[in-house]
Amino acid sequence: MDSWDQKQIKTLSLGGNLRLKNLLKEYSVPENADPDFRYFIYVVEYYRKLLKSEVSGTETPIKPDIMEGLELLSLNNSNSDKSNYSLI
Repeated sequence: MDSWDQKQIKTLSLGGNLRLKNLLKEYSVPENADPDFRYFIYVVEYYRKLLKSEVSGTETPIKPDIMEGLELLSLNNSNSDKSNYSLI
């Protein structure tokens, strides 16, 4: 059985599918959008940073405008490891 620390539990309680789904709706991202688009646009990176800031109590990131939020993130390495990306 996995053991969860308080940080992970707090992240789950603050985040969740519904909150992300509502944020994507604000940016008019269709629910059936390709996952390579849906999860690798700047607004999702903003969401990750927002959750991190809420969990750690640090400064809240600035919410991107619609155009910036829909920009694709680019992969930093050639083996398509999606854990390393940056804005195009």
